[in-house]
Amino acid sequence: METPGTPGASYSSAPGVPPVSPSGRGTISLPNGDVFVGEIVDGKPHGNGIYTWTDGSRYSGQWDHGVKHGQGFYHSATGDTYDGEYTDGHKHGFGTATWTDGSLHEGMWANGREHG
Repeated sequence: METPGTPGASYSSAPGVPPVSPSGRGTISLPNGDVFVGEIVDGKPHGNGIYTWTDGSRYSGQWDHGVKHGQGFYHSATGDTYDGEYTDGHKHGFGTATWTDGSLHEGMWANGREHG
Protein backbone atom coordinates (compact mmCIF):
# COMPACT_ATOMS: atom_id res chain seq x y z
CA MET A 1 0.00 0.00 0.00
CA GLU A 2 1.26 3.41 -0.87
CA THR A 3 1.35 5.61 2.22
CA PRO A 4 -0.98 8.61 2.28
CA GLY A 5 0.82 11.81 3.16
CA THR A 6 3.49 11.11 0.54
CA PRO A 7 4.34 13.47 -2.32
CA GLY A 8 1.76 13.43 -5.09
CA ALA A 9 -1.23 12.73 -2.85
CA SER A 10 -4.12 15.14 -3.27
CA TYR A 11 -6.60 16.08 -0.57
CA SER A 12 -10.20 17.24 -0.85
CA SER A 13 -13.24 17.63 1.37
CA ALA A 14 -17.00 17.49 0.93
CA PRO A 15 -18.78 20.53 -0.57
CA GLY A 16 -19.30 23.18 2.07
CA VAL A 17 -16.55 21.81 4.30
CA PRO A 18 -13.27 23.72 4.59
CA PRO A 19 -10.47 22.15 2.50
CA VAL A 20 -8.46 19.34 4.08
CA SER A 21 -4.86 20.41 4.47
CA PRO A 22 -4.03 17.65 5.38
CA SER A 23 -6.10 17.14 8.57
CA GLY A 24 -9.86 16.85 8.99
CA ARG A 25 -12.48 14.77 7.25
CA GLY A 26 -12.01 14.34 3.53
CA THR A 27 -10.53 12.35 0.68
CA ILE A 28 -6.97 11.36 -0.11
CA SER A 29 -6.34 10.41 -3.75
CA LEU A 30 -2.98 8.72 -4.25
CA PRO A 31 -0.92 8.79 -7.47
CA ASN A 32 -1.37 5.01 -7.90
CA GLY A 33 -5.18 5.40 -7.95
CA ASP A 34 -5.92 4.27 -4.39
CA VAL A 35 -8.47 6.42 -2.53
CA PHE A 36 -9.14 6.99 1.16
CA VAL A 37 -12.28 8.72 2.42
CA GLY A 38 -12.58 9.53 6.10
CA GLU A 39 -10.76 11.15 8.99
CA ILE A 40 -7.25 12.45 8.25
CA VAL A 41 -4.48 13.65 10.57
CA ASP A 42 -1.16 14.93 9.23
CA GLY A 43 -2.01 13.63 5.76
CA LYS A 44 -2.70 10.05 6.91
CA PRO A 45 -5.85 8.06 7.69
CA HIS A 46 -6.54 8.38 11.40
CA GLY A 47 -9.89 7.51 12.96
CA ASN A 48 -12.61 5.97 10.81
CA GLY A 49 -12.53 5.67 7.05
CA ILE A 50 -12.65 3.60 3.90
CA TYR A 51 -9.58 2.78 1.83
CA THR A 52 -10.15 1.44 -1.69
CA TRP A 53 -7.30 -0.05 -3.71
CA THR A 54 -7.24 0.15 -7.51
CA ASP A 55 -7.78 -3.62 -7.76
CA GLY A 56 -11.15 -3.22 -5.98
CA SER A 57 -10.05 -4.40 -2.54
CA ARG A 58 -11.54 -2.33 0.25
CA TYR A 59 -11.01 -1.78 3.98
CA SER A 60 -13.59 -0.01 6.10
CA GLY A 61 -12.74 0.66 9.70
CA GLN A 62 -10.40 2.27 12.16
CA TRP A 63 -6.96 3.72 11.40
CA ASP A 64 -4.03 4.94 13.47
CA HIS A 65 -1.58 7.26 11.67
CA GLY A 66 -1.97 5.53 8.30
CA VAL A 67 -2.16 1.94 9.60
CA LYS A 68 -5.21 -0.32 10.04
CA HIS A 69 -5.69 -0.43 13.80
CA GLY A 70 -8.86 -1.28 15.73
CA GLN A 71 -12.08 -2.77 14.37
CA GLY A 72 -12.39 -3.18 10.60
CA PHE A 73 -13.76 -5.07 7.63
CA TYR A 74 -11.59 -6.02 4.64
CA HIS A 75 -12.94 -7.33 1.34
CA SER A 76 -10.31 -8.45 -1.18
CA ALA A 77 -10.67 -8.14 -4.93
CA THR A 78 -10.90 -11.95 -5.08
CA GLY A 79 -13.83 -12.05 -2.62
CA ASP A 80 -12.05 -13.13 0.58
CA THR A 81 -13.19 -11.19 3.66
CA TYR A 82 -12.03 -10.48 7.20
CA ASP A 83 -14.16 -8.85 9.87
CA GLY A 84 -12.40 -8.20 13.14
CA GLU A 85 -9.59 -6.56 15.02
CA TYR A 86 -6.36 -5.12 13.63
CA THR A 87 -3.17 -4.05 15.40
CA ASP A 88 -0.38 -2.22 13.58
CA GLY A 89 -1.82 -3.17 10.18
CA HIS A 90 -2.21 -6.90 10.91
CA LYS A 91 -5.18 -9.08 11.81
CA HIS A 92 -4.74 -9.34 15.56
CA GLY A 93 -7.34 -10.24 18.18
CA PHE A 94 -10.75 -11.74 17.47
CA GLY A 95 -11.95 -11.92 13.89
CA THR A 96 -13.67 -13.93 11.21
CA ALA A 97 -12.10 -14.66 7.85
CA THR A 98 -14.06 -16.19 4.98
CA TRP A 99 -12.36 -17.37 1.82
CA THR A 100 -13.96 -17.78 -1.61
CA ASP A 101 -13.52 -21.56 -1.42
CA GLY A 102 -16.03 -21.52 1.46
CA SER A 103 -13.54 -22.09 4.27
CA LEU A 104 -13.82 -20.00 7.40
CA HIS A 105 -11.78 -19.16 10.48
CA GLU A 106 -13.55 -17.58 13.43
CA GLY A 107 -11.34 -16.98 16.42
CA MET A 108 -8.12 -15.40 17.49
CA TRP A 109 -5.44 -13.92 15.23
CA ALA A 110 -1.88 -12.87 16.05
CA ASN A 111 0.29 -10.76 13.73
CA GLY A 112 -1.83 -11.60 10.68
CA ARG A 113 -2.01 -15.37 11.29
CA GLU A 114 -4.66 -17.69 12.70
CA HIS A 115 -3.97 -18.22 16.38
CA GLY A 116 -6.50 -20.50 18.02
